Amino acid sequence: MEAGPACCLGGRNHILQTGENFNGYLLESTLRLPNAKRYGTRIENVDRTPNLLWGKQPEPAAFDESVLARIQAYSIGYDHDFPIIPQLSTALGAQVTLYQKPGFLTPIYGDHPAGFIVFLRIRPVGSMHMHPLTDQ
Repeated sequence: MEAGPACCLGGRNHILQTGENFNGYLLESTLRLPNAKRYGTRIENVDRTPNLLWGKQPEPAAFDESVLARIQAYSIGYDHDFPIIPQLSTALGAQVTLYQKPGFLTPIYGDHPAGFIVFLRIRPVGSMHMHPLTDQ
């Protein structure tokens, strides 16, 4: 078992007109197990603006951007390498994400917002792809 890549990011948008700040944070990590198995996790915390409420409608004419709510996303995933195509690393995986939001966003997000994906990862093998910290 070995720790794989990890990432911790933070970002801020500052609105000059209002002086308001919008923050976003991300923490992500991968754990590599023997036999080409990987588990990954991701936690996000993001300030959302009211454009979330408009759906596909255009921005109103007198719109002032402001923080509507902070949304959290918690993801966990798994993938397994399958050597199918020479010179390519291929893996089949899945990820589930659960969201946390303020109660007033329930009409948009639902009672228990969640997402699920199944994916096929394909990437080059060898010197074309080697990264000194993550592919040793």
